[in-house]
Amino acid sequence: MTNHDGWDEALESFTRKRAPQAGRVQRTARTWGNITHADGLERVFRDELLARRDPDDFRYIDWLYGDHAD
Repeated sequence: MTNHDGWDEALESFTRKRAPQAGRVQRTARTWGNITHADGLERVFRDELLARRDPDDFRYIDWLYGDHAD
């Protein structure tokens, strides 16, 4: 019955917190891929929307990269 100085609990806690985050990354990957690799009229719309957007606006990816990432 070795605790390994809290490592078992730390790893369990990490898994509980990171598993939902990893799942969300996987669920959104196809959407972001479709946006990134758009062609034709979709590309025109994407480029127009991105051109009008504030370059410091990260509201759609703050959940992943922000300081307050879930």
